[in-house]
Amino acid sequence: MERRRAAALISSACGAMLTRCGGGGPSSPSSEAGPAMGGIPVLAHYVTWHNSGVENWGDCPALPIRRDTPGGGYSSRNPAIIAQHNEEMQRAGIIPTASWWGPTSYAGDKFLDTYLPIAGPPLALLYEAVGPDRLSAGPEIPVDFTIPSVTDQFIGEMRYLRDKYFNGPSGGRFLRVDGRPLVFIWISNAFRGPFDAAAAHVRDFVYLVGSEFTVPADMPSEHESVVRGLDAITSYGFYNTDRYPEDMNDAFLGAYTTAIRKWQGLLAGVSKRIKLIPPMTFAYDERKIPGRQGYTFRSSADVAMRYARIVRSYVTNPGPSILPFAWCTSYNEHYEGSGIEPTVDPDRPDYLGIVREVFATPGP
Repeated sequence: MERRRAAALISSACGAMLTRCGGGGPSSPSSEAGPAMGGIPVLAHYVTWHNSGVENWGDCPALPIRRDTPGGGYSSRNPAIIAQHNEEMQRAGIIPTASWWGPTSYAGDKFLDTYLPIAGPPLALLYEAVGPDRLSAGPEIPVDFTIPSVTDQFIGEMRYLRDKYFNGPSGGRFLRVDGRPLVFIWISNAFRGPFDAAAAHVRDFVYLVGSEFTVPADMPSEHESVVRGLDAITSYGFYNTDRYPEDMNDAFLGAYTTAIRKWQGLLAGVSKRIKLIPPMTFAYDERKIPGRQGYTFRSSADVAMRYARIVRSYVTNPGPSILPFAWCTSYNEHYEGSGIEPTVDPDRPDYLGIVREVFATPGP
């Protein structure tokens, strides 16, 4: 999915602000089987295309996946694997943010139709804005909202999701903020033109989160119209080895905290309505992917733990501009080595355990 290269281009959690509304029936969550009350929800990107027929992602070259998966394979089509993922995510307080590639893609409607009947945590969506049949062909091509067909497709697909899923029989499964299902847009930082005008047609029924966060904080003036169309921002990936070493260090953690504070000011300058979801990415690895540039970084268990605690400190004392949950890239993006799902790599820290310890436990 070339996430990192594209990124280069580019109330409490249990209170009234965060709700699960509507729905019912077998696909609704039966209980809070995840963290105890007081834990912090973590939104984590959930890949939907492993062995899906879109491409063969089964080998997962960047990150060796475990081989104890039900059935002995790894496939986004396998309900037993999905059920195992859901159980793990609930224990860690993770809310999957599942990729949606459009109505006709397996990693779109077909995945949701497989996923939703399986009991599990609340679900958010990651709207794939670029790629085949999307708003632009690839992340290197801006998504231009001065083009009527681009605006029409975006509005039409948001309405489609509303009618088929958010207001459908499984509507109770979708995470809602201010009563609206949360949709993260990958990648809003490729948007150009009057996105705010397009978003005005849909923000009454969907809560839009964009991929705008950077370290250091930077919001180009031409992007104010994009940010104005959003309800919140976070990021898919923002680590930069031109500034920081391959092994994440204290300099990055300090720059990250500075960026959080500066983004609070930048967002307030655009609209006090727009919130921030503090993002975190513990590792990335594209060295085994043909055609890539070999970009990689990692964090030790100690640095990852401190990183997660910094994020929690902002989330537990959010102030007016920070939403009461975190964002993580990712739960199971093994192809690019950012996954926190358990692996068979003995040198990789237990990132999932760190998330569970820091966020699923009540306390300050």
